[in-house]
Amino acid sequence: MALKFDTVKRKIVYKGRELADTQPDASVEDVVRQHSLTIPELATANVEGPEIKDGVATYTVSARLGTKG
Repeated sequence: MALKFDTVKRKIVYKGRELADTQPDASVEDVVRQHSLTIPELATANVEGPEIKDGVATYTVSARLGTKG
């Protein structure tokens, strides 16, 4: 019996929009950290997932809520 390997595409979603996976070999946290340079609230964001469906691993990013002071 031959083994079959399927590749899984990685998708990172924040507030309903897909973030570019600029470094597919890096961890999802590293990619989110890179995006925090242009979206500051991602600096302390939570990453949940993946949810795998139809060959796509979807990671959901949510900003942490906190108080100032």
